[in-house]
Formats: sequence, structure tokens, C-alpha cells
Amino acid sequence: MKFPHNTILEMIACGKPLTSAMQYLCLEVEVRLPDLRCAVFTVDRAGILHLVAAPSLSQELLKAINGSALRSMLPERVTPAACGWPVIVGDITGDS
Repeated sequence: MKFPHNTILEMIACGKPLTSAMQYLCLEVEVRLPDLRCAVFTVDRAGILHLVAAPSLSQELLKAINGSALRSMLPERVTPAACGWPVIVGDITGDS
């Protein structure tokens, strides 16, 4: 049985676009944890979020998040994101 991380590493090693590898990662997370939705963003030096992959999130939500500044996020989300740590939101429909 091939583990997802091996497939992701192979995709990167073979020169597949990062977006393809991260899309695959998100889908694998969502298959294993069906109550979750996964998204991957990068943060540039100016603190702006850039969408990499989010196969199951609505276009409306992605449009609202993509291009946002970290400083516009809740304080408890800014520090981890700025440090490159994962940020997990319990329920985006109720998150302010």
C-alpha cells in the first residue's frame, strides 16, 4: 500500500506543480477525516495569503480569503500563520 506522503513526494520529485501535490494532500486529508475541509495557503513577505489548494471549499469563501492580509485575521490566527505553523479553524461558518 502506498502512503499519501510517498505519492506527494513523488509528485514533487517528478516536477509536478506544487498546486497538484497540495490538491492531492487536501483530498487525502478529507477522505481520512470526512468532517474536515482542507486548504493550503502560502503567505508572502507582506503577510498576504495566496491560495494553493482547497478542493472542497466554496469559491465564495476562497474569494474572501485569498489575497487577505494576515493582520485582518483574528490575533490567535496571525502569530501561527506568520511563523509558518498550521492554523486550524473549528468551524468557518461560525468563526469571526
